Amino acid sequence: MSTDAFARFTQTDSLSNSIPTSQSMKNCITLIDDNEAVLKALTLVLKALGYSVSAFVDPLEAVFKVQTTHTLDVNNLFALITDVRMYPISGTEITKLIRKNLPHLPIILISGDAEAQDIEQFIVKDAFTQFLQKPFTPQELQKKLSSFSNTDSSQLKLTRAS
Repeated sequence: MSTDAFARFTQTDSLSNSIPTSQSMKNCITLIDDNEAVLKALTLVLKALGYSVSAFVDPLEAVFKVQTTHTLDVNNLFALITDVRMYPISGTEITKLIRKNLPHLPIILISGDAEAQDIEQFIVKDAFTQFLQKPFTPQELQKKLSSFSNTDSSQLKLTRAS
């Protein structure tokens, strides 16, 4: 990410009026990106937007934590944001795994490596999956997250894998 893109990304001054409240929505976001600089920048932006963040540079660790850790309170989990191109598991593969236990968890896939059209053809078109092309602004991220705020919380219940 270039210095200009980083500066543009971390500008949050105009977002103070759109900070979600704990009364209006769940506020925990699991964030996965194997680029530490992007992970740190996104964490800062999400915190400025009023979310708590569980950030992971290791995608396998993130999947393990989301699927198996009982300390992760599903009632407070609002969304998962993951990079698409990672090793040894991609964001689209993570989405498929997470959907087995949390079929209605809002997920935003992000990527700077491909054209949006290339990625979007692989994303299941549903109300719970979105895509953002890097670089994006905090306002664009907030807009995607806001689109999930009307999600029925009863749909986010953890289901047991058979």
